[in-house]
Parts: sequence; structure tokens; C-alpha cells
Amino acid sequence: MHPGGLEPKNQRLRALINRLHTTDCAIDNETLEGILAFGEFSVPHLEAIIKTALQKSARANLLEPRANTDWFVVVHALYLIAHLRSHESLDIVLTFLAQKQTVLDYWLLDLLDEDLWEIPFLVGSEDLSRLERFVLERKNNKFSRLAVCAALVQVALHFPEKMNKIVEIFEQALLLTHEDPDFIGLVASEALDLKDARLKAAILKALETNSVFEGILSPEDVELAFRKTGPRKITPVGLFDKYDYFRDHPYFSKTAAPAAKQFEQLRKAVKAVS
Repeated sequence: MHPGGLEPKNQRLRALINRLHTTDCAIDNETLEGILAFGEFSVPHLEAIIKTALQKSARANLLEPRANTDWFVVVHALYLIAHLRSHESLDIVLTFLAQKQTVLDYWLLDLLDEDLWEIPFLVGSEDLSRLERFVLERKNNKFSRLAVCAALVQVALHFPEKMNKIVEIFEQALLLTHEDPDFIGLVASEALDLKDARLKAAILKALETNSVFEGILSPEDVELAFRKTGPRKITPVGLFDKYDYFRDHPYFSKTAAPAAKQFEQLRKAVKAVS
């Protein structure tokens, strides 16, 4: 084959992908940029990383602290898939995010409750029905469901034509039964970010019906939010900026919201019943 043909390109891509397995958040931008430059040809390799992680999760007892850098390879794969806008990868991304708490703690650590919304936002905005099913399925990881709720809010704010459907999704989510009250309170908090008057009554009813702790969200908070604040529209951080932040502040979010403390309360509650 000609030196400039397909095989040397495949070798180059495989070499770039191999670097993801050996370097954590200190990985260089050139590697990330090189993988992005291959576009859709990178996607099967990145999905294979997630599939391998799923297989490892099923057969291994994943414990901290981590003995090697390979755990971060999933973070690489998820963010690269997201920034390649690989909508076709949504199913495998959500399958990974649906896993139990101890597994996601191993692979994602603090990213689970701080940064994760960006990924379903970037790959899932074209398939609201799939995101809806994920949120409404009680078996799925609670933190991941909340991250998808946060993504849905941002989809609605960035793409107003999708607002009606997303309001309907939150109306259903607020009616869920047999859920942890803290979880319902956090779903209501996400719904509140839409500042859509159609959801106000549903939010207030959910707080009352589920006896939600007022430290998470109170009726007074709801009234105040509708009077004084507008929607909190957020743009996902660019990939290279994200990694700059990873290098400087490992495991902490550049776009973390005050809800992080509320997520921590829920994390403790989930672990207590796991």
C-alpha cells in the first residue's frame, strides 16, 4: 500500500488511541486533537474502550485507590465521543452511565455529580425519547439520571423548539413514585432551572407529595426563583479547556453548580442503602 494510504493512517489512529490507556488527565492536547481529526473513524475505537470497561465492571471488584492510570481511559472516551458529536453512541454511553454506584465511583469519581451533564447534552440532544426513558427508569444510576435531567434543561434552553417535549418529560419525572425524596427534590431543582410556568404547580406538588427536605428545595425557593431569576443557560466547556482544568484541578468541575452539595447528600443516601 502507498505510504500515504489507509494503513499508515490506521496505525496513526491506533497509536493515538493507545495513549489514552497510558496517560490520565495529563494527556497532551496534541493527542486529543489528533483523535478528533480522525472524526467518525475514531468512534468505534472509543466505543470499544467503553465496552471493555463494561466487561471489566461486570467481572471485577473495582476498588479505590486505583493502581494504574487505565481507569481514566473511560473519561477520555466519553469526552471525545461527546465532542465528536457522535449521536449514534448514545446507547452505549447511557448503558455505561446506568451502572451501579460503586462502579461509576471507580470510573468517574467526582465527574459523576459535577461534569457529566455535558456528555448526554452533546450526544443526546437529537434523541429526547431515549433520554426520557433513561430518566424515568428507576433501575438506572440516580446520579446519572440527574445528569441527564441537567442535560435536558440545557437542551431546552439552547434549542427552544425542544422545550415543549422537555417540559413533558419533567412533568412525568415529577410524578415518579417509590423514589428517594432527595432524588425527587433534585429533579425538581433541575426542572426549576427551566423557569417554565407550566412546571411550577408540578414542582410544588412533587415537593409536598414526597416530603422533600427543605434544605434541598422548599416551596419558598420555588416562588423566589420564579420571581427573581431567569434560566441558567450553560455552554459546555471546550474539550481543550476541559483538559486544562483537569490538569490543574483533577476531579473538580469547571462548570460545577451549587447543587454539588445536594448531590453529595444524595450520594451518601444512595450508599447507605446500597
